[in-house]
Amino acid sequence: MMSITEIEKGLMNFTGTFPKKEVEQAIKQQEEMTPILLNSLDYANENADSLRAEDSDYWMHTYAMYLLAQFREKSAFPKLIEMMAREDETVDFLIGDTITEDYHKILFSTFDGNVDLLKKVIEDSTICEFSRDSAMRTYAMLYEKNMISKEEIIDYIQYLVDDKLTEDYTYVMTSIVNCIGKTRLLELIPYIKRIFEREAVWEGSLGTYEEVVRDISNNTYGKIEKFYIDDTVKEMEWWHCFDENTLVPFGQHKKEASIQKDDAYTFPKAEPVRKEYKNVGRNDSCPCGSGKKFKKCCMNK
Repeated sequence: MMSITEIEKGLMNFTGTFPKKEVEQAIKQQEEMTPILLNSLDYANENADSLRAEDSDYWMHTYAMYLLAQFREKSAFPKLIEMMAREDETVDFLIGDTITEDYHKILFSTFDGNVDLLKKVIEDSTICEFSRDSAMRTYAMLYEKNMISKEEIIDYIQYLVDDKLTEDYTYVMTSIVNCIGKTRLLELIPYIKRIFEREAVWEGSLGTYEEVVRDISNNTYGKIEKFYIDDTVKEMEWWHCFDENTLVPFGQHKKEASIQKDDAYTFPKAEPVRKEYKNVGRNDSCPCGSGKKFKKCCMNK
């Protein structure tokens, strides 16, 4: 068995290799590791600006997000909220693609009962729009698991559309439509119409108003399929930044399971990897054209 010091050292920084043994040992030694992981979230929050300015390789907070979610550690929830409630560039540096892929599940897995913290993120127009979307997705999950009532979610969405979000916050409004669709709240279809009439839907993301209503009414819009983070190793080890032996585009491993459910789902073809990446920063867009950040794509090639 590894010592706590060895585990902590192995999780401290990004090295280009997934620290599987350290993660597995952290899980086995959950009680001892939990306060260390919580401290890593505090460290990232308190030093966000300097870490970003230095382009730091500090990564323990990234592993901590998933491990604490797997542990169902409720004391992590406000710290995770603090991490996401920032401007785009800082959220991108601290959280990366996880903000759109898994952060709603991480929040749900650690939820401590404080719905108001989620609402503050959803309603704050000064912070990252992807953070607001993630908070809205978490809110929908709470309803699906009967942690908030139908009356509460209906009243809140009506408040957002009618009163709070009076400007055309396109990404957030699109998230609200998704929330209504995935929770099958037929009572709120008139609010979907209002959002479309305001032209506040992310262009090309949902189809037409008629198509959205048809899919909701026919129960084919799509549902929330996974709520919890249960296995940190399986969630993280496939990440392209840790993959030294394949050119599979970032995210494809995770999405392959959904191919049978949606025959229309297509993936970008892997392009040959070039080596002329000397001046590319780890958080820059990858030159290969994948649309992902360099550190989560071709950095190790």
